[in-house]
Amino acid sequence: MTTADAVALLERLLPVVVFLLAITVVAEVAERAGVFDVAGHWVAHAGRHRAWALWLLFALLAVGCTVVLSLDFVPNAVHALRSWRSDAPEGSSVSERGIGSV
Repeated sequence: MTTADAVALLERLLPVVVFLLAITVVAEVAERAGVFDVAGHWVAHAGRHRAWALWLLFALLAVGCTVVLSLDFVPNAVHALRSWRSDAPEGSSVSERGIGSV
């Protein structure tokens, strides 16, 4: 591996490593604040000893945490929606374009 290859690899990996460190800090702060304990107790209470309800609520909680803690989700979603709308022909509607055109 040449020095240029190593620098290119580092340039590609550095943002990912920084993101992982940042999300780890956010998760640790949330854990110390008791966010996950409160959420877990709420899921257990709302599930009322029904395995399917507990599983569903846990999955929804996990998806919600992932969306909230994913720092790049909202800006990327907004950008995708804006670019999708800007590609639309004048006067067209969502139903005319269809989901596959996103």
